[in-house]
Amino acid sequence: MVIGKATLRLRPVFSPVRSVVLDAKGLDFKSITNPAGKELKYSYDDKKQKVTIELDQTYARGEDFTVVLDYTAIPHEGGTAGGAITSDKGLFFINPRGEDGNKPQQIWTQGETENNSRWFPTIDKPNERCTEEIYVTVNDRYKTLSNGTLVSSTAVEDSMRTDYWKMDLPHAPYLFALVVGEFEVVEDEDWNGIPVNYYVEEEYAPYAKAIYPYTREMLTFFSELTGGAVSLAEI
Repeated sequence: MVIGKATLRLRPVFSPVRSVVLDAKGLDFKSITNPAGKELKYSYDDKKQKVTIELDQTYARGEDFTVVLDYTAIPHEGGTAGGAITSDKGLFFINPRGEDGNKPQQIWTQGETENNSRWFPTIDKPNERCTEEIYVTVNDRYKTLSNGTLVSSTAVEDSMRTDYWKMDLPHAPYLFALVVGEFEVVEDEDWNGIPVNYYVEEEYAPYAKAIYPYTREMLTFFSELTGGAVSLAEI
């Protein structure tokens, strides 16, 4: 289960808006408010799996507004079965209770192309662009990995920790990534001043650089090929 709170800052591109429609596949909402805590009216369409939110006022073209959604999600109950590519669960819990001694306990996402809205509300379309910030609370024994830069790690009670990841470059919602597991982090040489790290299970740590020997060369090749820029390489 995902116990989440999503804060979405949106901006009308063409016309004024008085409501907003978000993809929210199987999400159960506890409340939807503005930043001041005022409750906003909303309705959920089970068939389309979308939530329509009535805003507190009309917002003009180019005028930002924010909605705060307190929700829970159980992706495995609504999504189809199968592997990461053939399933639309969006978020996968691997051996969550530790009952299979042959499998690690992990969480990871596979959002392409419109599946991340199974674990957070969004406009889940490949042509949408947004930045992101993720706060994830885990047991201290787990490492986390997400888009962008790990800004901070803050201890909380009962051997728990909250990691804060921030990505400033706009990207499609399906590229929101989250990985949680008992990983060793193996540091390689920087690429253009950017850290290159390998997250692997403990037994593979001595071989990580041999498993991924051409990472920096690949980053150079694809950056030159696409003419794009990479903000952080966490592989």
